[in-house]
Amino acid sequence: MLLLVFQGDEKRVYELVARHFLATCSPDASGERTQVKALVGGEEFSTSGTMIVDRGYLDVCVMLR
Repeated sequence: MLLLVFQGDEKRVYELVARHFLATCSPDASGERTQVKALVGGEEFSTSGTMIVDRGYLDVCVMLR
Protein backbone atom coordinates (compact mmCIF):
# COMPACT_ATOMS: atom_id res chain seq x y z
CA MET A 1 0.00 0.00 0.00
CA LEU A 2 1.34 3.40 -0.99
CA LEU A 3 0.82 6.11 1.63
CA LEU A 4 1.62 9.68 0.63
CA VAL A 5 2.15 12.21 3.39
CA PHE A 6 2.32 15.82 2.27
CA GLN A 7 3.34 18.73 4.45
CA GLY A 8 3.60 22.47 4.00
CA ASP A 9 3.54 23.72 0.42
CA GLU A 10 3.20 20.19 -1.01
CA LYS A 11 0.00 19.67 0.97
CA ARG A 12 -1.44 23.02 -0.21
CA VAL A 13 -0.60 22.30 -3.87
CA TYR A 14 -2.09 18.80 -3.65
CA GLU A 15 -5.30 20.15 -2.10
CA LEU A 16 -5.55 22.90 -4.74
CA VAL A 17 -5.18 20.40 -7.61
CA ALA A 18 -7.56 17.86 -6.04
CA ARG A 19 -10.26 20.48 -5.34
CA HIS A 20 -9.90 21.96 -8.82
CA PHE A 21 -10.40 18.51 -10.36
CA LEU A 22 -13.45 17.83 -8.19
CA ALA A 23 -14.89 21.24 -9.07
CA THR A 24 -14.65 20.43 -12.79
CA CYS A 25 -16.81 17.34 -12.15
CA SER A 26 -19.37 19.26 -10.04
CA PRO A 27 -22.53 20.98 -11.29
CA ASP A 28 -22.52 24.69 -12.10
CA ALA A 29 -23.46 27.19 -9.44
CA SER A 30 -26.64 29.16 -10.09
CA GLY A 31 -28.03 32.38 -8.73
CA GLU A 32 -30.75 34.97 -9.07
CA ARG A 33 -29.83 38.54 -9.93
CA THR A 34 -31.82 41.53 -8.69
CA GLN A 35 -31.43 45.06 -10.00
CA VAL A 36 -33.16 48.15 -8.61
CA LYS A 37 -33.23 51.60 -10.20
CA ALA A 38 -34.80 54.65 -8.57
CA LEU A 39 -35.27 58.22 -9.69
CA VAL A 40 -35.06 60.59 -6.71
CA GLY A 41 -35.13 64.36 -7.14
CA GLY A 42 -34.03 64.09 -10.76
CA GLU A 43 -31.07 61.82 -9.89
CA GLU A 44 -30.97 58.16 -10.90
CA PHE A 45 -29.68 55.63 -8.38
CA SER A 46 -29.15 51.96 -9.07
CA THR A 47 -27.93 48.90 -7.23
CA SER A 48 -27.78 45.19 -7.96
CA GLY A 49 -27.02 41.95 -6.19
CA THR A 50 -26.86 38.23 -6.73
CA MET A 51 -28.27 35.58 -4.41
CA ILE A 52 -26.81 32.10 -4.83
CA VAL A 53 -29.57 29.51 -5.24
CA ASP A 54 -27.44 26.38 -5.78
CA ARG A 55 -23.79 26.44 -4.71
CA GLY A 56 -22.73 23.60 -7.05
CA TYR A 57 -18.94 23.61 -7.54
CA LEU A 58 -18.51 26.43 -4.98
CA ASP A 59 -18.89 23.86 -2.18
CA VAL A 60 -15.77 22.09 -3.45
CA CYS A 61 -13.73 25.06 -4.64
CA VAL A 62 -13.16 26.81 -1.31
CA MET A 63 -10.34 28.95 -2.72
CA LEU A 64 -12.99 31.09 -4.46
CA ARG A 65 -14.67 32.12 -1.21
